[in-house]
Amino acid sequence: MVPEQIKKFKRIFEAQLQSLKLTSQAEGLAFGVPPEETIDPIDHARSQADQFLRIQMRNRENDVLGKLTAALNRIANGTFGFCLDCSDGIGLRRLEAKPTATLCHPCQASTESGATAPGLVVSSFKVIRRKGA
Repeated sequence: MVPEQIKKFKRIFEAQLQSLKLTSQAEGLAFGVPPEETIDPIDHARSQADQFLRIQMRNRENDVLGKLTAALNRIANGTFGFCLDCSDGIGLRRLEAKPTATLCHPCQASTESGATAPGLVVSSFKVIRRKGA
């Protein structure tokens, strides 16, 4: 990948990161049920549902924040655009479709299907390379 393309992705990630931080600050997600709402059971249930949605949204924001930060770290250390599993290039079209992608298409397909690469065994904790493979 050429430096101009990497700079383009870096600008995208930084803009998304800034937007996410501003949105999060503007919302100022309050996680309490005001006492006056606890009197009516329907209002209380609605308040709890709203709180659940805010928590889910915050979890999603944290997930996106982690992916953006990881992508910026990969840019900084020169590994952006390379598959974390096989070290091949991810491909510009895939990165344009999903800029935070960490796996090339074959490795992603293998992960989604539950298959492993030849010579690898999946234990319950990590992938282990078989001897002689």
